[in-house]
Amino acid sequence: MIHPRLNKRTAYLVDTTLRDGQQAPGVSFTSDQCLTIARRLDEAGIGEIEVGTPAMGEDECNTIRRIAGLGLSARLTAWCRAEQSDLD
Repeated sequence: MIHPRLNKRTAYLVDTTLRDGQQAPGVSFTSDQCLTIARRLDEAGIGEIEVGTPAMGEDECNTIRRIAGLGLSARLTAWCRAEQSDLD
């Protein structure tokens, strides 16, 4: 990616710990742990954090909402199916 003001290439990091990390065998984060991880990733300068998968259910959606309410600098994204309910 070219930085618009510096005209230099810059690294843009996307972290998937909160989504893909939970798919590893034996790994499960509580909602509070997800918030802590999201804060730490933001503090580390990660540009984009994939915060979860809404189709996983209401608990996941609530955690995603809590993370969105933190006011982080990072762009927050979610892994969604091509279904309106996921996008909502």
